[in-house]
Amino acid sequence: MKREKHQGLYVYWAGDTDRRAEQQQERAQALPTRRGLTEAEAIAILVEKIKHPASSVEALSRRLAVENLRVEPDRIGEFLAQHGVGVKKTPNSV
Repeated sequence: MKREKHQGLYVYWAGDTDRRAEQQQERAQALPTRRGLTEAEAIAILVEKIKHPASSVEALSRRLAVENLRVEPDRIGEFLAQHGVGVKKTPNSV
């Protein structure tokens, strides 16, 4: 058995390399593909998070929209979690 970190989660694959390749291909086909963040989006998210550390992901998304960057709150949350940046759960901050 082989464990790998994949999109912020640990995934356990078969030890056999042929079977593992099949599992990885099946997983890739089963999961919806989602465009990754551009470098500009990632930097903008981090800048806004630094400027407004208590802001919720919804508030960060609204702030980015003002700058003509459309990034959904769930993608911001995934990005911040993937990089170990704290995320405020309650959307009471603007």
